[in-house]
Amino acid sequence: MIKSIQDALKGTFRNLEAISANSIIDTVQNTKREWINSVVTDESAAKSAIAVLEAETSLFKSIAEVGQKYVDTLTESTTKYFDTVTEAYSIGK
Repeated sequence: MIKSIQDALKGTFRNLEAISANSIIDTVQNTKREWINSVVTDESAAKSAIAVLEAETSLFKSIAEVGQKYVDTLTESTTKYFDTVTEAYSIGK
């Protein structure tokens, strides 16, 4: 049973990794950029808005990177825990 839980957790985290946070961020931010370019007619205002957008993109990507490191650490710790429990259980048999 412990092994099946461990395998399920590994599969869940692998599925999360398949969805790239950066690609989602880029999609949303590019949509915003297109909106700015099509709606904001004043060139200086558009440049300012794009500069804010670039800073926002950088911030979100940094947050995503920290989040990924957290998930990686959690996955590693959970795997080690279940390996230890599985080993201890098999010794006690």
